[in-house]
Amino acid sequence: MPPNKRFKLAAPEIDFLYMPSSIGHALVASAIGAPLAPRGPGRRYWIAGILCAVLPDLDAVGRPFGWGDLGFLGGHRALTHSVIFAVVLGLVVAELAFRDARWHGYRGRIIAYLVLATASHGALDAFAAYGDGVAFFSPFSATRYTAPWRPLDLVNEICWIWIPAALIILTVRRLRTTRHRPEPNAAA
Repeated sequence: MPPNKRFKLAAPEIDFLYMPSSIGHALVASAIGAPLAPRGPGRRYWIAGILCAVLPDLDAVGRPFGWGDLGFLGGHRALTHSVIFAVVLGLVVAELAFRDARWHGYRGRIIAYLVLATASHGALDAFAAYGDGVAFFSPFSATRYTAPWRPLDLVNEICWIWIPAALIILTVRRLRTTRHRPEPNAAA
């Protein structure tokens, strides 16, 4: 069986100005990870969450080459944008990337971070100004859901995603540094 018959590709039909960018997905993952982060989380923590947040668009990998979406995954915003995918990917990445003893006391928080970072992708895409919605319950249901208000496009993503995510990250960082700062000596 030829490869193009085995893995059906849908024709591209997307204007990339009307969907959340990978930067937006990465910032939301970082905003989710900030309050859940262990002390001194390191690059591995942040990279794992960001990769989980952008990986759902794997179903659209053919678009830059004019091949369209990967049909065997249900097309764009189907299986890889589902809750099941978020749970499975979060658990697998947590198991593979955070095995060493340093992370054992934080396993629940790391799993929550990775699952939520992955699930945030579909949630953001439900607010995108284009498309038929997100199949949150794929492979059990092909029903696609959209938010009743769909403000996200590349231009106003800065207002609705980038600025709030940056404020959350900075606020959490500020709260953590002031909480762990040594108390001034009152007797001096």
